[in-house]
Amino acid sequence: MLNELNKTDKRILFNSRMLSTSPDEKVISIDNYIMLDTTRFLVSTNTETIYRHSTKSTYHYVDLKNNKVVSIMNGQQIMYPAISPDGSKVGFVFENDLYFTDLLTQKNVRLTTDGLFNHIINGAADWVYEEEFVLTSAFKWSPDSKHIAYLKFNESEVKGFGIDMYYGNYPERETYKYPRAGEKNSEVSVWIADIQKKKSSQIPIQAEYIPRIKWRGADELGIMTLNRFQNELAIHLYQLKTKALSNLYHEEDKKYIDLPLCFEFMPDGELAISSEKTGWQQLYILDKQGENLYATNCPFEIESIKQINMTDKKVYLRVHGPSIERTSVIHWNFADNSYKYVTDTNGIADIKMLGTQFYMETFNNQYTRNRITIKDVKNTNVYSLLEDFRTEDSILGRKTFFEIPLEGRTLSAWKIHPPNFDSTKKYPVLFFVYGGPGDQRVQNVYPRQQTQWLHLMAQHGYIIVCVDNRGTGGKGAEFKKSTYMRLGQQETEDQLAAARHVRQWPFADSSRIGIFGWSYGGYMSLMTIVQENSPFKAAISVAPVTQWRYYDAVYTERYMRTPIANHSGYEKSSPMYFVNNLKGDLLLIHGMADDNVHLQHSLEMIKSLNEAGKQYRFLTYPNKDHGIGGTKTKMHL
Repeated sequence: MLNELNKTDKRILFNSRMLSTSPDEKVISIDNYIMLDTTRFLVSTNTETIYRHSTKSTYHYVDLKNNKVVSIMNGQQIMYPAISPDGSKVGFVFENDLYFTDLLTQKNVRLTTDGLFNHIINGAADWVYEEEFVLTSAFKWSPDSKHIAYLKFNESEVKGFGIDMYYGNYPERETYKYPRAGEKNSEVSVWIADIQKKKSSQIPIQAEYIPRIKWRGADELGIMTLNRFQNELAIHLYQLKTKALSNLYHEEDKKYIDLPLCFEFMPDGELAISSEKTGWQQLYILDKQGENLYATNCPFEIESIKQINMTDKKVYLRVHGPSIERTSVIHWNFADNSYKYVTDTNGIADIKMLGTQFYMETFNNQYTRNRITIKDVKNTNVYSLLEDFRTEDSILGRKTFFEIPLEGRTLSAWKIHPPNFDSTKKYPVLFFVYGGPGDQRVQNVYPRQQTQWLHLMAQHGYIIVCVDNRGTGGKGAEFKKSTYMRLGQQETEDQLAAARHVRQWPFADSSRIGIFGWSYGGYMSLMTIVQENSPFKAAISVAPVTQWRYYDAVYTERYMRTPIANHSGYEKSSPMYFVNNLKGDLLLIHGMADDNVHLQHSLEMIKSLNEAGKQYRFLTYPNKDHGIGGTKTKMHL
């Protein structure tokens, strides 16, 4: 189809009026769609957000070839619809149970019957898996469409957390299960449903965490497991016919193992998995018995794997390179361990493969808002879809990238000068920080959302500085994992050292250095301003963690282990224990309906500040979650 692409090749495949049963009925708004091919797709309407990644919607199956529209589950809101590989059925989750709809007969079939809110979840993830393992749909069709493998979450014994929502005369309390550090998690098990028999059987495997399941052919299921401290990862293989369970892959680390960027089975059964076991993120191809076949020796930190072609022994990798502030895609050749760039290398590039012959490249940098092109793999044909340049972008300040040399390490940073900068004058400085594990903010990226506010502050006469401290990503496992068991401590040391470095600039006003951050960045803002002799004179802290005991088990224990195993680490990593050092101005901000970092974090910080007799300002937003969203609300903040 792409070979015939031209600028006039446009036609409407589907119109929302096709969802109306009569011409007089109100037109239904389409929220999203999932294309199966050019004549079949799923359309979602009436979408409702649940948590960060999850939604439920009314779904319609549209078959243009046969002029048919089928409302899945009689138009009720469902979650995570997935078409079976043979195209005959749609699997989904409804009220914590797993179902499928036969598209030929339009019959709904219930596969599980024990689903119960805040107790049992079939085929969907609990809150902490969604937040920390980015797992929402927890079921997979077998390639022959005869079985569905799924996870069952028993969260009956996980403690619930209540959030008050203010809509009427009395608050409405919403309660959900939230496992905090050191406390009980959901019990997770793996099941396989036989579609024809409509019966499920449990696979005899036990683990603290089961973050991924993948089919290897129609008769084998791969199961990823992690232990509680997340320093031991394994891939198990379950045989459907023999019911045998074997170990295919095993990895241990003295600190922790991040969830692999890649866990895929190739057409001939090889396992593709990524790992940091050599100190840098690399991709490994294992044969059917788990023995190494190929490994990348990439000179850059791999950010994601875009496509693996075992026929040509080549793989597309997105990497942090050619310099730390840029992200590019390379084509790696296993045959001779060589690579070549396939994207623009002067900013943030990514691709989405369109089969094996074409890919779509997206690109932006601080000078380019958005550029989208379709290319063939030989780069002989390029189709431009979008060139987004706007004259108003010229008013944005430009980042200057630089390095801050410290003892034993170098920190990447950028700065933005005010318009008409005069090096003979003194300017106040505002640090922007996130600083959390594996994150990276020093990037040549177009400013969006809250970072646009930083450009506004630059226009008002502030120098803006951003520094990636130890613990952040793109520089290998040693740099990232150096904060293990003492979360926030080395990061704070680095931000303080960076501020002392910046205040030596002849044009920096050392009496007016402030810091702003959100979430982990809010935590960092608090940690830096409550240190003794802090160079920061003001801090804005939005939605901060203030005590890691109050945060979720998966995230916290990955870096800190449990409060019992690391008591001193938890105390030294909490700003609540250092409030007596506070001398600067503090603005604390929190959404009252934050399901991720609970309002309790800020309230406990306030208790400590009050007991220490410290002054501060506190701003809250009723019914707002971790992102404090909404146009008017965001503008107010």
